Amino acid sequence: MNHRFIISLENNLMRGDNCATLLRTNPRAVLGPKYDRGKRYAICHHPETTASLLLAVEESLVKVTEDVLKTVQLKPGRVCCGLFAMLEHAILSIFRASSGGTPPDFVLIAACEGSLAVLVQQEGQWRDIRCRSGLGPEAVETALQIISPLLAKVPQGSPVYFVGDGHDSKFRTELMLHLEKVGAADLTQDDLLWTIIGEH
Repeated sequence: MNHRFIISLENNLMRGDNCATLLRTNPRAVLGPKYDRGKRYAICHHPETTASLLLAVEESLVKVTEDVLKTVQLKPGRVCCGLFAMLEHAILSIFRASSGGTPPDFVLIAACEGSLAVLVQQEGQWRDIRCRSGLGPEAVETALQIISPLLAKVPQGSPVYFVGDGHDSKFRTELMLHLEKVGAADLTQDDLLWTIIGEH
Protein backbone atom coordinates (compact mmCIF):
# COMPACT_ATOMS: atom_id res chain seq x y z
CA MET A 1 0.00 0.00 0.00
CA ASN A 2 1.55 3.26 -1.04
CA HIS A 3 -1.29 5.70 -0.43
CA ARG A 4 -2.77 7.33 2.69
CA PHE A 5 0.36 6.93 4.78
CA ILE A 6 2.52 9.30 6.81
CA ILE A 7 6.25 8.85 7.30
CA SER A 8 7.68 11.11 9.99
CA LEU A 9 11.04 11.64 11.68
CA GLU A 10 10.97 10.92 15.40
CA ASN A 11 13.57 10.92 18.17
CA ASN A 12 14.14 8.78 21.26
CA LEU A 13 11.51 6.14 20.50
CA MET A 14 11.79 2.78 22.23
CA ARG A 15 14.36 0.42 20.72
CA GLY A 16 15.21 -3.19 21.27
CA ASP A 17 14.93 -6.61 19.71
CA ASN A 18 11.20 -6.90 20.41
CA CYS A 19 10.35 -3.34 19.30
CA ALA A 20 8.87 -4.36 15.92
CA THR A 21 6.72 -7.09 17.47
CA LEU A 22 5.58 -4.82 20.28
CA LEU A 23 4.70 -2.11 17.74
CA ARG A 24 2.27 -4.56 16.08
CA THR A 25 0.73 -5.85 19.31
CA ASN A 26 0.89 -2.82 21.63
CA PRO A 27 1.93 0.31 19.72
CA ARG A 28 1.17 2.59 22.69
CA ALA A 29 4.02 0.94 24.63
CA VAL A 30 6.50 1.91 21.89
CA LEU A 31 5.10 5.29 20.85
CA GLY A 32 3.71 6.68 24.09
CA PRO A 33 1.87 9.98 23.43
CA LYS A 34 2.61 9.73 19.69
CA TYR A 35 0.24 6.74 19.47
CA ASP A 36 -2.97 7.43 17.56
CA ARG A 37 -5.83 4.95 17.78
CA GLY A 38 -6.94 3.63 14.39
CA LYS A 39 -3.47 3.45 12.86
CA ARG A 40 -0.96 0.69 12.15
CA TYR A 41 2.73 1.46 12.47
CA ALA A 42 6.18 0.39 11.30
CA ILE A 43 9.52 1.77 12.43
CA CYS A 44 13.05 2.05 11.07
CA HIS A 45 15.79 3.21 13.43
CA HIS A 46 18.87 5.18 12.38
CA PRO A 47 21.79 2.77 12.80
CA GLU A 48 23.95 5.33 14.64
CA THR A 49 21.71 7.92 16.30
CA THR A 50 18.44 8.14 18.26
CA ALA A 51 16.38 9.13 15.19
CA SER A 52 13.72 6.87 13.70
CA LEU A 53 11.42 6.85 10.68
CA LEU A 54 7.85 6.13 11.74
CA LEU A 55 5.24 4.93 9.27
CA ALA A 56 1.56 5.40 10.16
CA VAL A 57 -1.18 3.89 7.98
CA GLU A 58 -4.94 4.00 8.51
CA GLU A 59 -6.09 0.75 10.13
CA SER A 60 -9.29 0.89 8.07
CA LEU A 61 -7.29 0.90 4.83
CA VAL A 62 -5.40 -2.22 5.89
CA LYS A 63 -8.65 -3.96 6.90
CA VAL A 64 -10.35 -3.09 3.59
CA THR A 65 -7.34 -4.42 1.66
CA GLU A 66 -7.34 -7.64 3.66
CA ASP A 67 -11.12 -8.06 3.18
CA VAL A 68 -10.88 -7.51 -0.59
CA LEU A 69 -8.17 -10.16 -0.84
CA LYS A 70 -10.27 -12.60 1.19
CA THR A 71 -13.30 -12.12 -1.09
CA VAL A 72 -11.23 -13.42 -4.02
CA GLN A 73 -10.04 -16.40 -1.96
CA LEU A 74 -6.57 -15.00 -1.22
CA LYS A 75 -5.25 -15.15 2.32
CA PRO A 76 -3.14 -12.04 2.96
CA GLY A 77 0.12 -12.91 4.65
CA ARG A 78 1.50 -9.39 4.83
CA VAL A 79 0.15 -6.00 3.87
CA CYS A 80 2.90 -3.41 3.73
CA CYS A 81 3.80 0.03 2.46
CA GLY A 82 6.30 -0.83 -0.26
CA LEU A 83 7.82 2.65 -0.19
CA PHE A 84 8.66 2.33 3.52
CA ALA A 85 10.05 -1.20 3.07
CA MET A 86 12.32 0.03 0.28
CA LEU A 87 13.49 3.03 2.33
CA GLU A 88 14.43 0.75 5.23
CA HIS A 89 16.19 -1.70 2.91
CA ALA A 90 18.20 1.08 1.23
CA ILE A 91 19.21 2.63 4.59
CA LEU A 92 20.56 -0.72 5.81
CA SER A 93 22.30 -1.33 2.45
CA ILE A 94 24.03 2.07 2.62
CA PHE A 95 25.08 1.40 6.22
CA ARG A 96 26.51 -2.05 5.40
CA ALA A 97 28.32 -0.80 2.28
CA SER A 98 29.97 1.95 4.30
CA SER A 99 31.83 -0.50 6.60
CA GLY A 100 29.62 0.17 9.58
CA GLY A 101 29.25 3.93 9.15
CA THR A 102 27.03 5.93 6.84
CA PRO A 103 28.36 9.01 5.03
CA PRO A 104 27.76 12.12 7.18
CA ASP A 105 25.73 13.74 4.37
CA PHE A 106 23.58 11.97 1.80
CA VAL A 107 20.20 12.05 0.07
CA LEU A 108 18.16 8.89 -0.39
CA ILE A 109 15.32 8.88 -2.92
CA ALA A 110 12.84 6.00 -3.01
CA ALA A 111 10.02 5.52 -5.52
CA CYS A 112 7.39 2.79 -5.47
CA GLU A 113 4.09 2.44 -7.36
CA GLY A 114 3.35 6.15 -7.67
CA SER A 115 4.85 7.25 -4.34
CA LEU A 116 8.10 9.08 -3.66
CA ALA A 117 10.12 9.66 -0.49
CA VAL A 118 13.27 11.75 -0.09
CA LEU A 119 15.37 11.42 3.08
CA VAL A 120 18.18 13.86 3.88
CA GLN A 121 21.04 13.11 6.25
CA GLN A 122 23.23 16.04 7.32
CA GLU A 123 26.21 15.81 9.66
CA GLY A 124 25.31 12.22 10.52
CA GLN A 125 21.70 13.06 11.47
CA TRP A 126 18.45 12.52 9.59
CA ARG A 127 17.23 16.09 9.11
CA ASP A 128 14.33 15.98 6.68
CA ILE A 129 11.95 13.63 4.89
CA ARG A 130 9.37 14.48 2.24
CA CYS A 131 6.83 12.05 0.84
CA ARG A 132 4.26 12.25 -1.90
CA SER A 133 1.84 9.65 -3.25
CA GLY A 134 -0.36 9.60 -6.32
CA LEU A 135 2.41 10.35 -8.82
CA GLY A 136 1.85 8.88 -12.25
CA PRO A 137 4.51 7.62 -14.65
CA GLU A 138 4.61 11.04 -16.33
CA ALA A 139 5.32 12.90 -13.08
CA VAL A 140 9.11 13.25 -13.41
CA GLU A 141 8.92 17.06 -13.23
CA THR A 142 6.79 16.87 -10.07
CA ALA A 143 9.28 14.43 -8.55
CA LEU A 144 12.16 16.79 -9.37
CA GLN A 145 10.33 19.69 -7.69
CA ILE A 146 10.26 17.62 -4.49
CA ILE A 147 13.85 16.35 -4.80
CA SER A 148 15.71 19.51 -5.88
CA PRO A 149 15.30 21.63 -2.69
CA LEU A 150 16.41 18.69 -0.58
CA LEU A 151 19.50 18.09 -2.72
CA ALA A 152 20.43 21.72 -2.05
CA LYS A 153 20.60 21.00 1.70
CA VAL A 154 23.68 18.77 1.48
CA PRO A 155 27.17 19.84 0.38
CA GLN A 156 27.91 19.47 -3.33
CA GLY A 157 29.41 16.05 -4.04
CA SER A 158 27.52 14.32 -1.21
CA PRO A 159 26.29 10.83 -2.13
CA VAL A 160 22.83 10.60 -3.67
CA TYR A 161 21.09 7.22 -3.78
CA PHE A 162 18.01 6.13 -5.70
CA VAL A 163 15.97 2.97 -5.25
CA GLY A 164 12.78 2.22 -7.15
CA ASP A 165 10.26 -0.51 -7.84
CA GLY A 166 6.88 -0.75 -9.49
CA HIS A 167 7.17 2.33 -11.72
CA ASP A 168 7.26 1.89 -15.42
CA SER A 169 10.80 1.97 -16.76
CA LYS A 170 10.22 5.31 -18.51
CA PHE A 171 9.79 7.12 -15.17
CA ARG A 172 12.93 5.58 -13.71
CA THR A 173 14.98 6.21 -16.85
CA GLU A 174 13.94 9.87 -17.12
CA LEU A 175 14.42 10.52 -13.40
CA MET A 176 17.87 8.89 -13.42
CA LEU A 177 18.93 11.11 -16.36
CA HIS A 178 18.51 14.07 -13.98
CA LEU A 179 19.88 12.35 -10.88
CA GLU A 180 23.03 11.17 -12.69
CA LYS A 181 23.99 14.86 -13.05
CA VAL A 182 24.54 14.90 -9.27
CA GLY A 183 26.29 11.52 -9.28
CA ALA A 184 23.34 9.46 -8.02
CA ALA A 185 23.89 5.73 -7.50
CA ASP A 186 20.98 3.52 -8.53
CA LEU A 187 20.40 0.80 -5.90
CA THR A 188 17.41 -0.64 -7.80
CA GLN A 189 17.35 -4.39 -8.40
CA ASP A 190 14.90 -6.57 -10.28
CA ASP A 191 11.93 -7.65 -8.12
CA LEU A 192 13.42 -5.79 -5.16
CA LEU A 193 10.16 -5.29 -3.28
CA TRP A 194 9.22 -8.98 -3.58
CA THR A 195 12.69 -9.89 -2.30
CA ILE A 196 12.33 -7.57 0.70
CA ILE A 197 8.88 -8.93 1.56
CA GLY A 198 10.20 -12.50 1.24
CA GLU A 199 13.08 -11.78 3.62
CA HIS A 200 10.81 -10.34 6.31
